[in-house]
Amino acid sequence: MSESRGHARIVYRDERGTVDLRPADAGDTPAVQEQRPTVQELTGPVDDAHLAYLAETYAAVAEGTAIPVRADMIRPGMDVIAAVRLEDRTVGTVTAFNGSAPWVRVTWESRSHADSVMGDARVFEPDHHLIVTVGSLERLYSASVARLELAGR
Repeated sequence: MSESRGHARIVYRDERGTVDLRPADAGDTPAVQEQRPTVQELTGPVDDAHLAYLAETYAAVAEGTAIPVRADMIRPGMDVIAAVRLEDRTVGTVTAFNGSAPWVRVTWESRSHADSVMGDARVFEPDHHLIVTVGSLERLYSASVARLELAGR
C-alpha cells in the first residue's frame, strides 16, 4: 500500500486488482433510508424454485419466521441464520464494493468456537441471499414486516 496526501493505493495480487482510497466527499455516502424497506426490496427477485429450496433447507423460511435477504440489503443488527449450525448471528458490519466485480462483506461475532467454521466475516455477491430472522427485522425497523408468502408470490 502506498499513501500520499490522504490518498492511498492498494494493489492486490488477486481478482480485486488495484483499489484507490481517498477522503470521502459529501456526495459519497448514501442517504439514510427514511422508510423501512418492503419485503420485495429486501429479497429482490427470488424464483419459486430457489424459494422452495430455501424453505426446504431452512425451517424458519418455511415457517415464515425468516426471509431471504439480498446481501446488498443486509444491515448491522439483522440476525442471519448460519447455514452450518442453523443458529442466528447478529450482523456487526457491512462493507460494500461497487466496482467491476461488486461484493458485500458481512461480519458478525461468533457466539461459540464451533461457529468459527463459517468465520467472522464472509464476502458475498450482492444478489446472494442470506436468511434473516423476521424478529430482527421488526426490531431493526421498529415496525411489523410482512411475512413472505411462499405460494403465490
